[in-house]
Amino acid sequence: MSNIAINYNNEEIEKIIFALQSGLTIAQITDIKNETLESIYAIAYQYYMIQDYTNAQILFQTLCAYKHNEEKYWLGLAGCRQALKEYQKAIDAYSMAGMASSLQNPIPFFYAAQCFLKMDNKENAIISLKALQTMGNDQNEEHRLCKEKAKEILHFLEDN
Repeated sequence: MSNIAINYNNEEIEKIIFALQSGLTIAQITDIKNETLESIYAIAYQYYMIQDYTNAQILFQTLCAYKHNEEKYWLGLAGCRQALKEYQKAIDAYSMAGMASSLQNPIPFFYAAQCFLKMDNKENAIISLKALQTMGNDQNEEHRLCKEKAKEILHFLEDN
């Protein structure tokens, strides 16, 4: 692997920082097309489906860096980390997925709760399961089912 030195002058660096602070993604700043990102996502997803979590994780990390506000990229990264038993890192990525959804999707918090339980952190698992009850749309079947499963787990954890 070669080391490529990229030299930016102060004015260029300031423009990049301003663009990021304005909400642009690195993909937008560097003019990487969504089609390119989606092609990378398709490859990452294929790696994930064949349980090659290490290679999938590398691609999902790249996608998250280039487009930090795309929920499915964070979910992919988190899923890889969870499968690799890197539970704290998975929780961090699930949190980012939740933020990318503007706290509208309860699913990342359900999976984060699973990771907390794997780490024997019942208290934070309960907090996650309770918090997700306020998220999502009950008209969305996936959200509704997630909340129902979370309630069942929550009752079990609180009773034990």
